[in-house]
Amino acid sequence: MKPYYALLIFLLFEYMRPGVFINILEVLRVHTALAVLLFIVSFYSNKLISNDEVLKKPNTKLFLVFLFLVVISVLTAEVTYYAFVKFKAVLGYLLIYYIMIKQITDLNKLKGVLIILVIVHLVIVAITPDIVLNPETRSYLTGAPFLGDGNDFALSVSIVLPFSYFLFMDGRNRFYKILSIIIFVLLTLCIIGTSSRGGGSFTLRRYSISSV
Repeated sequence: MKPYYALLIFLLFEYMRPGVFINILEVLRVHTALAVLLFIVSFYSNKLISNDEVLKKPNTKLFLVFLFLVVISVLTAEVTYYAFVKFKAVLGYLLIYYIMIKQITDLNKLKGVLIILVIVHLVIVAITPDIVLNPETRSYLTGAPFLGDGNDFALSVSIVLPFSYFLFMDGRNRFYKILSIIIFVLLTLCIIGTSSRGGGSFTLRRYSISSV
């Protein structure tokens, strides 16, 4: 399997967390093992972008500075456990950032990632359809632990929302464009259905949509 397709599978695992439904996947830490394997493969792959080029990027330097500050907090904090938890989270983000830079090397690969992220959110909604069908009641999502809260999910959808618009603009046939618009409307309804004031206001501010 090509590393790029493994990256897409990792994103599915990371967002969907199938281990919630299939316990053996959580026990084996499949998505963590996949991320480590992808990092190793990406590290030794310099076909299109070298490790030196990655290190020279401003975002990489900022990531490393932030990681260094977290390391200091682990060594100096009164409760080091919580600092160490944050260290692991930041380190994980850095690894995924690195993998994506190494593997997403053209527009078509970027589109693949955008499509996967849109699909993931649609599947989460399909698991908990009350978000759209029963918006007057605040529903908590089934599965996807770190997106189970409506506020977190609304913010995540706000980030994914423009992806569907991009896919609409990029569409080469009428069916593709109509499908993208339907998805765009559905994702917008998801933000409303979460009853998240933070998610809704974030969306309004980000996309300059005026409320009446």
